[in-house]
Amino acid sequence: MEQPASQLAAGLLAAVREAGTQPPTPEGTRVGPYRIVREVGHGGMGTVYLAERDDEQFRQRVALKVVRGGIGSEYLVRRFLEERQILASLDHPRIARLL
Repeated sequence: MEQPASQLAAGLLAAVREAGTQPPTPEGTRVGPYRIVREVGHGGMGTVYLAERDDEQFRQRVALKVVRGGIGSEYLVRRFLEERQILASLDHPRIARLL
């Protein structure tokens, strides 16, 4: 049974919160069917990782965004949901697709 990305990332979010605001990149950590390869970048909302599908179903590389928790997290979640809606409405070969 598939789970929303927010549920799949719960374990990673817990690890990030425990480690503080600048945790080491969790290379090899699995989030659902994806394995984190490396950090791509970070900013005010959280951290973006390069991840690869790691369940032998098919090969795929994705950008996995993990939203930071803590102060103002309600605002960050709302901002992330708005970003998700905008991304879902875009269709261009040079713009990321929402999975």
